[in-house]
Amino acid sequence: MQGASGVGLGNFLEMGPLDVDLKPRNSTWLQKADLIFVDNPVGTGYSYVEDDSLFVTSDWQQAADMTTVVRALVKEVPTLATSPLFLVAESYGGKYAATLGASVARAVRAGELNITLGGVALGDSWISPEDFTLSYTPLLLSVSRLDDNARRRSKQEGGDSEGANHGGPVGRLLSCCGRSWCSCPVPVGLDGAAVGTEQS
Repeated sequence: MQGASGVGLGNFLEMGPLDVDLKPRNSTWLQKADLIFVDNPVGTGYSYVEDDSLFVTSDWQQAADMTTVVRALVKEVPTLATSPLFLVAESYGGKYAATLGASVARAVRAGELNITLGGVALGDSWISPEDFTLSYTPLLLSVSRLDDNARRRSKQEGGDSEGANHGGPVGRLLSCCGRSWCSCPVPVGLDGAAVGTEQS
């Protein structure tokens, strides 16, 4: 599960059997497990509704919708009942996977769904924005992308968000690095400029 299209991104760009050019991928999770990609909630990626009132307005509504999909899949493909279901998520999909896991577990306990929930795996999931942004400064320091001066300035400018706002050094760093700290080639100083370089 992803915060965007699982069919488009997860399947074709990351782990599905075919890449974006529809050529077989050398490495796919399909070599180890059955994969099901669903664009969820409706309106995400390739999914759509014909009646706008069917769009979900909460994570729990999407979990209920997806639990209905799981029920239908188990009914249509009975072998799924004998294979453990693992929900794997990244980005905002972490919220979806957590609520779907709880929803599936409730349905199993209530006898409404005959399946084994094997687990929920969250990778780089956006499940707690406050905790996520609080981790930016220590992470960037640990991989030498911020110097000590930038750390101090981040605390001053960002208050409880450690400078993860867009105006502080961490925010400027994330902007200059395309929202990916690993793409930034050098440490960043007080002004968000690379340490050891002149600011233009």
